[in-house]
Amino acid sequence: MHLLQTYITCTFMGVNLPQPPHGPHTLEGNMKVHTDTQRCVGAGMCALTVPEVFDQSEEDGTVVLLDAEPPAGQRAAVQRAERLCPSGAISVLLDD
Repeated sequence: MHLLQTYITCTFMGVNLPQPPHGPHTLEGNMKVHTDTQRCVGAGMCALTVPEVFDQSEEDGTVVLLDAEPPAGQRAAVQRAERLCPSGAISVLLDD
């Protein structure tokens, strides 16, 4: 598991970890987004946070991934959407 993903997962679960070495939003490299529709509860926080990357299904409200490799300019917003997801259905992987 990537260091940032571990940090976010543990923070979401209430475990106190120190910040990653470069901070949570400053890592360089490509970003890949994965969504798990089976885990999604349809809260819509992702679509509200980054509508260019996420949408919701008309049928059941679950996440629809519009851009699996969003541009670097959307990194902070995508990572915010990952943190805000109440079901943990979004994973952001960074290539350092």
